[in-house]
Formats: sequence, structure tokens, C-alpha cells
Amino acid sequence: LAHFMQDGSKLKLDVFQTIISVVIITIIPAGIGMFFRSRDAAFCDRMEKPVKIMSGVFLILIIVAAILKERNNIIEYFLLAGPVALSLNIGSLALGFFSSRIARLSPRQSGTISIETGIQNGTLGIAIAATLIGNSQMTIPPAIYSLIMFATGAVVIYIGNQTIKD
Repeated sequence: LAHFMQDGSKLKLDVFQTIISVVIITIIPAGIGMFFRSRDAAFCDRMEKPVKIMSGVFLILIIVAAILKERNNIIEYFLLAGPVALSLNIGSLALGFFSSRIARLSPRQSGTISIETGIQNGTLGIAIAATLIGNSQMTIPPAIYSLIMFATGAVVIYIGNQTIKD
């Protein structure tokens, strides 16, 4: 925070507003999907691919917007935040996988949990930085994490598909 708030200002988040924002960003969309699936699974199966494409495009637009807003400093920020983001991502992937293996889940389930643990945080971080904190520079670390998480996620998915059989 000292790097991003060099003027000495303090970060004060309204806890209630933060919780409401996280619920709006995460729980409500998941709840809507669960509701529709419980009512019409066939429709949801048909809509799965278009919704995945739309959410991917939306995520890319968010990342591009964050990067474009700070394009003059992006290389410096990537050099500063990249190693930490990569470490966090690999740690999250490993924690998800090994904790689920300790819980005696199957290798396929453990791989899924690993991916879910390792690639879910970027968009939420960008949204919090952009909306609740209102600091465009603070969107850069989660944007860098998002770029890294797709690369590491793709590697983990590839390895899992090659080694884990049903």
C-alpha cells in the first residue's frame, strides 16, 4: 500500500460496502446460475458455451482496461508485481491440489479444486481496486495476476489432462 498511496493517505474500506460488493460480484451471479440450472438444466447446458465466451471476453476487457489506464508504467509494474503474483498463483494452485488430496478427493477433483483456487482471484481484485478503492494503479497487480493465472492454469490443465485419467 505504501507504493500506491505515497501521499500518506490511509486506506479505509467500509466493511459493509465491501461485503455487499463482494456478494454482488460473486455470490449473486453464482446463485442466479444455480437457480436457472435447477429450473431448466437443458437450457443451461445450451447456454454454457456462450456464457463462458461472454465471461471470458468480459474478463479480457477488464484486464485490458486496467492495463491501458496504466500503460506508461506497465513494464515496471510487471517487473515489480510479476514474481509475487506468480508465487501467489503457484502457491494457490498447489494448496488447492494438495489440500484436496489430503482430504482424499480423487486426482481429477483435486485438479479441479486446484484450478478453481488458482484462477479465481484476479477479476475480484481488479473490481475491488477500481470500485471500492478507486485507485487505477491498484488494479495493476490483480491484472498482472490475471495474466499469469491464465498461463499457469493452462499449464496445469494440460498436465492434468495428460496424466490424470478417470
